[in-house]
Amino acid sequence: MTDFFPTITNMTNKIGAMKIDPFLIGVLKEKRFQEMILDMNRSDQLFEDRVNSLGVSLADIGGGYSPATEQMNLGITFSYKGKTHTKRAGDAPTLYDSGDFYESFTITFGADYFEINADPIKDDGTNLFQEWGEDVLGLTEENFDILIEAITPPITIAITEWVLQQAA
Repeated sequence: MTDFFPTITNMTNKIGAMKIDPFLIGVLKEKRFQEMILDMNRSDQLFEDRVNSLGVSLADIGGGYSPATEQMNLGITFSYKGKTHTKRAGDAPTLYDSGDFYESFTITFGADYFEINADPIKDDGTNLFQEWGEDVLGLTEENFDILIEAITPPITIAITEWVLQQAA
């Protein structure tokens, strides 16, 4: 019994000094969560809701489609991840034409953060970040809440496994 208290004290000291960031980043690096993050940014926010990461409508930033754009795209339906839209004058843009911008989305990780990156330069030299702002990349508060809910169980499991290893 004399070894019990030092063992428990040692384990609780390790738990008290534990950093959550490696568990969080480890889970976020899983392919399923990277895909979820990118899909929420591209498909949910930009394509369907047509908002940036601050929840601001793209039409409020750079205006909606012009009547000329509507005429040039008459009868064309754009599709992404099972969602479709037609360019109508006044509608907020999706920043999806050829799909190159959406396909350029990647995630990079630091020790305690992740960020979404993309190539904003179109074939004609247009810089989408200059027109629409860099806030087109990133998650809205609502989508962060969805992500947190999704990653909580695997983070809990990872931490529990680590604690059990410390007790062994």
